[in-house]
Amino acid sequence: MGSGYRVLMRRVYEIRTVRQLREINTPARLGVFEAMLDASRAGGEGLTSREIGDRAGVSPESAHYHLGRLESIGLVERVGLRQTGARPEKLYALTCDRLELAPTRRGPAWVRELARGVRLMFNRAEREFEAASREGAFAARPTVSRSVGWMSPDDAARVRGLTREIEELVHAADARAREGGPIGCERVAVTIVTSPVERGEGSD
Repeated sequence: MGSGYRVLMRRVYEIRTVRQLREINTPARLGVFEAMLDASRAGGEGLTSREIGDRAGVSPESAHYHLGRLESIGLVERVGLRQTGARPEKLYALTCDRLELAPTRRGPAWVRELARGVRLMFNRAEREFEAASREGAFAARPTVSRSVGWMSPDDAARVRGLTREIEELVHAADARAREGGPIGCERVAVTIVTSPVERGEGSD
């Protein structure tokens, strides 16, 4: 029996401190966040740590630990209890559906942690790329695209909007697959990093 709490979240979580960034910059913790995000976009109530662990591919104990860390920075909240036998289990839900870096002053510690997060992201992308490259002859060949250009604020905003559309598309497809729906013929891993680049001396 559920808690009767339906997860309705459309808020942006702004990362403002180095501590927040450091708590999120953990591969397993990001996996927990992504698993919860998929579940919330499919609709429904909160999840137990066991359910979250199953979705994220970690043990219930590990999921419980990571949930506690995410709860400590306000990214996760407890939304009720579910009766599951001997004692009720806590239900957890995200407080947002999108992460953004707040427009705050960037000190050296912030920049170092941000760079570490980007490295972790690309390390994960590398593993996914290698896995796709090892698949059979019928698998689509992995493709890579990298572009750097000077854009107007309106163009940059359009790129960010397209990025969100791609994220929604990927998460919706993954959520359908988790619920037993039709699975597409291609596995797609999308990694997009956008950052303003200052024009230096001697730049064309």
